Amino acid sequence: MKNTIGNHPDRRERLELLSSPVAILHGGMYVYANPAYLKLFGYQTLAELQGIPVLDMLEASEYKLFSQHIAQAAVTSLNAPDLPTAELTFTGRNNTPHEVTATSHGYLLDDEVCVEIWLRTEDQQMPVGALSSKPLRYYSSIILLVLFALVPLFFLPSLDIDNAPGVYFPKDEPAVILDDRLREQFPSDQVYILLFEGPTLYSEEFLHSYHRLAKTLDKNPLVERIYGVTTQDHIAGSDDGFIVEPLLNTSELDNSTAAQRAVRASSDRFANSALVASNSSALSMVVAPVTLDNSLQRLQLQKNVLAAVDEAGLTEYLAAETGFIALDIAELQSMLRDNIIFIPTTALIGLLLIWWLYRRWLAVILCAISLSVVVTSMVSLFVLADQPYTLISSILPPLLSALTVAALVHFYNALHYASQRGLTGKQRVDYALHEVHRPALFTALTTAAGMLSLTTSPIPAIRNFG
Repeated sequence: MKNTIGNHPDRRERLELLSSPVAILHGGMYVYANPAYLKLFGYQTLAELQGIPVLDMLEASEYKLFSQHIAQAAVTSLNAPDLPTAELTFTGRNNTPHEVTATSHGYLLDDEVCVEIWLRTEDQQMPVGALSSKPLRYYSSIILLVLFALVPLFFLPSLDIDNAPGVYFPKDEPAVILDDRLREQFPSDQVYILLFEGPTLYSEEFLHSYHRLAKTLDKNPLVERIYGVTTQDHIAGSDDGFIVEPLLNTSELDNSTAAQRAVRASSDRFANSALVASNSSALSMVVAPVTLDNSLQRLQLQKNVLAAVDEAGLTEYLAAETGFIALDIAELQSMLRDNIIFIPTTALIGLLLIWWLYRRWLAVILCAISLSVVVTSMVSLFVLADQPYTLISSILPPLLSALTVAALVHFYNALHYASQRGLTGKQRVDYALHEVHRPALFTALTTAAGMLSLTTSPIPAIRNFG
């Protein structure tokens, strides 16, 4: 295929507008140079340059290097991953030296093999200038980046992390409707149960500590009622009818032995197999909380309960925690643990990949900023939309981190190819954005379509995720 300037006026127009110096050589002579190339060496028109051999603009010591560079470039296509480069010193009009980096590739002009050479000067490689010379869009871009990085952080403390079964069932689900009606007549089964085991469960010391724990928890604003062997009522017959008294009265422990207390507790039909093991080997305490709206409140209840157990000196007796709330907390902690592991791991793998591919700290730093902005912005949307952050929602941060890294790899590759072709500054970025625009758009559209399909799910957590 012919790639001549005349046959491709659009290409000629692009070269004419570039700020990077570009020329086309054939047989060591100039056949084309764009205005930036002419300006760099002090020429007004291409005719002035066409009569000058390229070697006449180089030091004799660089003849061999330049010849090798041109020979290699002649057999290298524009689409090659790596284009030949060489550090050279060209002498312009008035014998002014210019140290440049030359990047070249083969070019077919009127069926003749030529070499297209792009020059990058020191000023282009290391831009200098005061910030005041930058246009307003540079400052607005920085301000927007800072806002996207910092503003979401103010929403994160308000994130409603909830993994209770209620968030996974629609309100019109028959099981949910039945449960709501049952709770109108019967107390909630959302309790937190502590199981104590040990050889001295019925000793005075343990029962006093046990009762002190019950009183402490009963004062907690998150607790509605405590069920335990020292707070549970025992109904027994009497000469006058019946009496109601504590199952184990801590003020009268001196009047009984540990064995007698064990027999009394296990003989109560309401306490047996509920608060007391049938073989008297374990005691439980049931914490009935007030209505808790989300998993974070249940987690706070657990922290308060365990702190009270430790304060009462019963930690060594605590064998297990169970009940609906304990299960919800375990699932929540598993979700948080997975987020703590997988989100940083995904980001770290992405950063290591960027470093391995490009070996530039700037690329790694920009990748880290991008990951931070994407993840925090996404999570803050749950706060703005007043939606719970569930186990299903926790898939999003690693997913978006991986997609962000993939997009950046393509963008950095496009920047690298543009740099190989001598593009710098805005031209290089524009080239890279143009190259990745279509695949990035397709990726976004297909991902969005997949997510959108989840909105048809009857499960609220999945629908919100979509």
